[in-house]
Amino acid sequence: MAALARAGSVVALLVLFVLALVPAWPGLGGGPALAPGPPVVQAASANSGVAPADALSAHVSADRSGADVGQSITFACSASGGTPPYVYAWTLSDGGIGTGPTVTHSFSSPGTYEATCTVTDLLLGIASASKSVVISPLPSVAASVDHDLAAPGTVLTFSASPSGGDGSFSYEWTFDDGSSGSGAPATHAYTAAGSYQATVTATDGNGGTASSSTSVTISNIGVTAGVSPTSGDATTVFTFTASASGGSGSPYSFSWAFGDGTTGTGSPASHSYSAGGSYSPAVTATDSLGGTKVTQTQTVSVTAPPAPLGASVSAPRQAADVGQSVSFTCSATGGAAPYSYGWTFGDGNTGSGPAVNHVYQLAGAMTVTCTATDSASASAAASKSVDVSPSPSVAAHANPSAAAPGTSLTFSAQATGGPGGFTDYAWSLGDGATGSGIQVAHAFAQPGSYQASVVVTDANGGTASGSVSVTISNIQVT
Repeated sequence: MAALARAGSVVALLVLFVLALVPAWPGLGGGPALAPGPPVVQAASANSGVAPADALSAHVSADRSGADVGQSITFACSASGGTPPYVYAWTLSDGGIGTGPTVTHSFSSPGTYEATCTVTDLLLGIASASKSVVISPLPSVAASVDHDLAAPGTVLTFSASPSGGDGSFSYEWTFDDGSSGSGAPATHAYTAAGSYQATVTATDGNGGTASSSTSVTISNIGVTAGVSPTSGDATTVFTFTASASGGSGSPYSFSWAFGDGTTGTGSPASHSYSAGGSYSPAVTATDSLGGTKVTQTQTVSVTAPPAPLGASVSAPRQAADVGQSVSFTCSATGGAAPYSYGWTFGDGNTGSGPAVNHVYQLAGAMTVTCTATDSASASAAASKSVDVSPSPSVAAHANPSAAAPGTSLTFSAQATGGPGGFTDYAWSLGDGATGSGIQVAHAFAQPGSYQASVVVTDANGGTASGSVSVTISNIQVT
């Protein structure tokens, strides 16, 4: 019997060695084979008859606790105790089987799975251990954008809607213009018009990835603006119109800068200019997302309004004597030329034209008024005062009025009228002699009748003359 027992032990030992050296074990259930680890046969004790010091035990670990469908997980089994060498056999709860201390496996359906390792030692001792892993569905993601039409510079918001995976995701974006971003949502503004494909890559906690794209069309806002009429004056009402296309589309709003510091909104918009000049109006069109475009209209030419009509009167003199001619000039400014001129002289007489002359026949303070009328029938008046004095007169006297040759006579002048003061008394004494002043003395050398005359000049330049006769005779002695 002892011999038979020893023979059986030898046979069993040979079977175990053969099993340890087989690279893959198809198993009994016909399930999928796992990728084997390296064949491991641990050395037997030099004395195979010695009982193991410890009970056989097994421990299973995995390089990850979860994965997505299709991702690989590597399981490792370690044995202790018992009598080496060990033989490792694997069963997985999706039907997979394998051999060796390590196996790598991917699961084709989501769920919670167990990998079980069964260890057999040299003495046919058996121990097993298991490891649970969670398999998540394949991740997927859908990219979207809040607006698929926009103008350059508009900030767009990109969103990502994930599903599957382990539920935790990070996001990386490429915006098709050389720029990138991260997170969800992510914002981006395109600087140039064009069609763009924004792509997001979502990565779950297992390292699984999924991608999705969304299209964006960026177009410049096109603006057509005009003004009618393009020229006028301060009374002209100008009408401004604008239309827009592109960008994010309607509704569009319009704001105007009329070029004179004032603004307006809408289309059409109306405006009048208060000062003459050349103006460059501009409109800012804003699309539905706030994208803007500035465009200028035609230049607007405004004729300056005329200055208010004014008149002024000038005269070379502000005083005259009755009978003297006084000249007046009227000039007009502002208004709309040509001008016409009408005069009143303060004595009931009238005149016309820009320059007039008038002779007063009455003394007194006269108000001269010029009324200027322009081509638009506007009128303006200006006045000038003139003091008109009575005509001057003078009476000449001689004392004595008869005398002998060589006798000194006194000639005197008494003047009236004028403005009250006389500037000159000029005498002609009738014998070729002259003199000046209110009084002059003169002696005639020859007998005869003489006419002495005086001419007086007043402050207005008015003159008057008077004369007196004297008789010069020799003394007769009888």
